[in-house]
Amino acid sequence: MKEMILNNAKWKLLALGLAFIVWLGVVNIANPTITSTREVQVEIVNGDILQDANLAYEVLGKKTATVTYKVRTRDDYRIKTSDFRAYADLSEMYDVTGAIPIHLQVLNNASLIDGEKVSPEVVRIQTEPMQTKEFTVVARPKGKVASGFEKGAVSLDPQKVTVQGPQSLVGQINSIGVEFDVEGAETTVETDGTPGFYDANGNALHLNDSVQILTDSVHCTMEVLRLKEVPLNFVVSGTPADGYRFTGADATVAAVNVAGDTRILDSLSEIRIQTPALNVADAEKNVETDIDISDYLPEGVTVSGLDSTEIHVVLNVKKLDIQRFNVTTSDITLTGENSSYRYTVESASMGMRIQGLPDVLKKLKVSDLSLTADVSSLTPGVHTITVKAEPEDGCEIVTYPSVTVHVSDGNDSANDDENSGSAEVESGSAGEETKASGKNGEKKTEEDAADSGAASGN
Repeated sequence: MKEMILNNAKWKLLALGLAFIVWLGVVNIANPTITSTREVQVEIVNGDILQDANLAYEVLGKKTATVTYKVRTRDDYRIKTSDFRAYADLSEMYDVTGAIPIHLQVLNNASLIDGEKVSPEVVRIQTEPMQTKEFTVVARPKGKVASGFEKGAVSLDPQKVTVQGPQSLVGQINSIGVEFDVEGAETTVETDGTPGFYDANGNALHLNDSVQILTDSVHCTMEVLRLKEVPLNFVVSGTPADGYRFTGADATVAAVNVAGDTRILDSLSEIRIQTPALNVADAEKNVETDIDISDYLPEGVTVSGLDSTEIHVVLNVKKLDIQRFNVTTSDITLTGENSSYRYTVESASMGMRIQGLPDVLKKLKVSDLSLTADVSSLTPGVHTITVKAEPEDGCEIVTYPSVTVHVSDGNDSANDDENSGSAEVESGSAGEETKASGKNGEKKTEEDAADSGAASGN
């Protein structure tokens, strides 16, 4: 079999080539008629008939038709799709099935073709009511403004637009939005944007041309606000109950970022919060309240970066302790000494009471009190004077110690001998405590007496 095919192969190929040339010559000389096709878009005409009836339509299935025609072989290449027009007239629609006959027109090269026909012969459409609906336009700025700035209020013109289209498609629209670019903006942004369709999840909807927004563009203006961190200043009124002290306010935040016009922010150094709720009058425990920061902002300034402008504020009220400190004469410095006199302080162990916060009293030392006794007004003799002290901030002296001071003439040797022979006094006038005047001192009088009794008992 293989030998039969390959035998005289050269002559066989030559015969095949000659046959093709002969066929080609016959075709070109004879120019036979062939059947050819073109795919043509079906045009729907008289659409205003349905529009007047407030109806929309949709073509079901293919929107094209196949045109079949006869043409000479050598003329087929000259026939274009644009040589045909296929159209369906809505005025001829059969209401029951929605079928409309397709008509065919030959626009060009009609002399070259013959027996043209179209398939399918009808196009089917589906109608539904038209809907006209008004939507509020939603601004959709894209990008981030410059660092240190924040997006402000947006104004749109127009604020509302009208949408018209098939009821089933208009029903898919949740909102109409307009996007515009604000990337890197430091000043007010003004631009025009094209409105678009969005679903309930904020995603863009791509609907066909049967749905139209009857407004081509929307003018967008967005303020760009400067940011500034500003501390909160709580103005607290009232005085806590005796034996208690207000130690400061704590809040959810100590400072907030605010946004506003640069001129306003330049003059804003703090947010001063003053309200009857910030009152510790007669309090014996912390006072807590909630405050809306926005109530205390200048007009045109808003809080930025917080989920809520309401903050929780705690006014700390602490109970004071009274602690007794032992003082010796070596802890006391005389002031106002006269160089003409000699001063001798009777040795004694004295006590003084100081009121303050427990943490402060725990760290306080007698050496921190700067104890002094003023002898500037003393004349020769024996005197009992009250010791002065400079307590730590937040501390108050309840009872002061007193000391006995012997003053003698510097030239009186007899007094020197007498003073040098004086015995140390452990109690009596040298060890007395003088109660501090004032509200706290009066309140502690009975306590001091009890303490003095306990001390003398020991």
